[in-house]
Amino acid sequence: MNSVEVIIINDASSDDTREKALKLCDLDKRIIYYENDKNLGVSASRNIGIMKARSKYISILDSDDYWKGNRLSVMIEYMEKNNLDMLADQLIVTSKNSQENAFCPEWMAYDNYINVFRYMSMDWPGLKGTMPLCYMKPIFRREFLIRENIFYNEELSLGEDSLFYSCVVMAGARFMLIPDALYFYTVRDGSLSKVGLPALQLMKIPKKLTEFCISKKINIDQKISFAIESKYQSFLLKHSIDLIKCGFYKKSLSFLMMVNISTYARWFLYFIKTLIKKFFILLGFKFGERAKIDPPFISTLRRMH
Repeated sequence: MNSVEVIIINDASSDDTREKALKLCDLDKRIIYYENDKNLGVSASRNIGIMKARSKYISILDSDDYWKGNRLSVMIEYMEKNNLDMLADQLIVTSKNSQENAFCPEWMAYDNYINVFRYMSMDWPGLKGTMPLCYMKPIFRREFLIRENIFYNEELSLGEDSLFYSCVVMAGARFMLIPDALYFYTVRDGSLSKVGLPALQLMKIPKKLTEFCISKKINIDQKISFAIESKYQSFLLKHSIDLIKCGFYKKSLSFLMMVNISTYARWFLYFIKTLIKKFFILLGFKFGERAKIDPPFISTLRRMH
């Protein structure tokens, strides 16, 4: 792919990133290197990359993640075929001992454009064993981002991806998901999402999204407004639970105190629904095993019915 450009943004790191990057630049002229004078953070560095890029499409790769070799060709072909502004694939979550897909298969198999309401509500309150879609790593049409003036919010150090994706969808992007698992997401010990940040970081997102919509004169009806609030209240509760699992009990309190009652109620109902579903699955399994051991058992039940 001769049209590919690789932009490396060194956010004033103190390791040997500079030396390694410059060697790569010497080997391949498609690799471009920029270095921040001081540490600006993830959002600012990504924004620099968006502005410096000249390619039609943009895909962000974090420093300790990696792609399958054919990821760009597969996704760009799909974007061209469907005239998309944003496309996301399945994530493969990697750790020291395991690899597993991140997102619910039903979400990724939805073969149509993802509208605002579907995006805001499809992963709420989330399924056990899956990650929220804010973790996805889409490819974007650069012209759409520049035209709509959408960049990462540099005030946020938690939830900046979620706000960015939400703004893209709210601005009317043609957005789809594909089930292909092409991005390897590395679970990092001591990451921001594990250590915990002030709950206000997450609570700023609905307000900032509303401000974006007002600036763009985008109408938010009551249905979408409720979905947005529910989505981020859910993130708040899920983040609290993650902190508790990691042993950060005191840090989780500030999050838990900001979750509204309706969110707790919805999660409780979801929990009960899941238990009931598991009970009937287990009951069906036991029923099937009994039928195998005692074939006349089925006939007896039918006569009783």
